[in-house]
Amino acid sequence: MSDRREKNAPGAGEEEAVYYLTDERGKEYPFELLDVIDYQGGKYAVFFPLDEGQEDSEDSEAVILRAFPREDGTVEFDGEDDEDIIDDVFAIFMKNMRAAFDAEDFS
Repeated sequence: MSDRREKNAPGAGEEEAVYYLTDERGKEYPFELLDVIDYQGGKYAVFFPLDEGQEDSEDSEAVILRAFPREDGTVEFDGEDDEDIIDDVFAIFMKNMRAAFDAEDFS
């Protein structure tokens, strides 16, 4: 899945940001946007695959894609080949998640 584009974003008041990402064959897949990370001059989106109509699978993993804003206002997402960048972005994501849960626990 190398060519991925934003197709649908949440409206005001929606709890989760669901994006439909399209693969190189034109097949769409729903993903929940969990976080956007600024890292080394780039923006990386952390997505979780959604299987509409079914419970979350224990086999599902977060997907990290680099975001490329386009002139028409949409965003194109593409995979990152550098495993070190993926690891670093994921570590930042996990730190953000821990901080968010810790803040909620003591509010």
